[in-house]
Amino acid sequence: MKIGIFSDCYYPQINGVVTSIMNLQKELEKLNHEVYIITTTFPGFQDEDQKHIIRISSIPFFKWSEFRIGLFLKHTKAYNKVRDLNFDIVHTQTEFTMGRFGIFIAKDLKIPSVHTYHTVHEEYTHYISNVGEKSLKKIVRKLSKRYVAPFSGVIAPTEKTKDLLTSYGVKNKIYVVPTGINLEKFKKNALDAEIDNLFKSFKIKKDSFKLVFLGRISKEKNIEILIDMMSKIINSDKNIQLIIVGDGPDRLELEHRVKNLNLEDNIIFTNRVPNDKVPVYYKMADMFISPSKTETQGLTILEAMAAGVPVLVYDDTNVKGIVLHKKTGLLFKEDHELLDNIKFALNNREEIKKYAKEAFRIADDFSSSNFARKIEKFIKN
Repeated sequence: MKIGIFSDCYYPQINGVVTSIMNLQKELEKLNHEVYIITTTFPGFQDEDQKHIIRISSIPFFKWSEFRIGLFLKHTKAYNKVRDLNFDIVHTQTEFTMGRFGIFIAKDLKIPSVHTYHTVHEEYTHYISNVGEKSLKKIVRKLSKRYVAPFSGVIAPTEKTKDLLTSYGVKNKIYVVPTGINLEKFKKNALDAEIDNLFKSFKIKKDSFKLVFLGRISKEKNIEILIDMMSKIINSDKNIQLIIVGDGPDRLELEHRVKNLNLEDNIIFTNRVPNDKVPVYYKMADMFISPSKTETQGLTILEAMAAGVPVLVYDDTNVKGIVLHKKTGLLFKEDHELLDNIKFALNNREEIKKYAKEAFRIADDFSSSNFARKIEKFIKN
């Protein structure tokens, strides 16, 4: 099949959606499908594969500079170039300009189209306005329902997302397919020299208990609560460090907060890291931690599990059956439980290593190849 994947974000951006698309693209090609990525331009970046990755002119979203708005118009040269590829199916991955582009192409070609609903947009309305946020959330729910209406089917990464879409009144067929990850990439042992270099570069102590957060540094990730808790923990145990890996709109503000709290020796920001180096950052952790309460699936959780690292995450339906408290990881509901679990991990390091071994086995079910085969089955039907 010739498959057109439409997305407003793609590499060199790094987030869960991009990871999902790249894994799907690679595995579908292994299954002998011809896959094209239609996405936005990214300043200063040029793809090696300019045949199968088609970039549409774009501008930055006004409050979220990394997010790009594609400037496509119907029946222009770029539009006709994509339409003339004569896809067998369109698969959109975002609900914005490139998603809309995909809908138009599918309609023009009279072919089926499917959509993967990755993001709970009502949790991101603060990027638009903090005034009338409740009303904005209602509007976003209605727009989400309206957006998915034209599709032959909708793919949800978890039952949580399916339930959410159903609550919006979505009537499309919804198929639950957990996003897969490149397991081998994270299972591979990191070289001691690589980890030692990271320690030296970021002034990380070898003998400290290292908590690692990896992801987008933004309000919905709830990182601020981690910083506040670190100040409490350090009062009783100074040999703990929090390494915040990634970038995002709140990074500078959080760095300033850490400086004001005089926690710069214990809380370290790495900024954005190269995609191929991400597994090493997991490997240096004694525990992966995610205080986010808005994840639809949480690929970083699975990546950490595949890397053999204990996890401490929010107890939500997206990790149901995956992270089992004090069996394959640690879970929290209330903020005080997050603090209690960090202290537990500090005092029971051998115990949490056992959880990581069990979690490693569970992660095997989420390979990118299994993911692609499930998607292939869905789009063929």
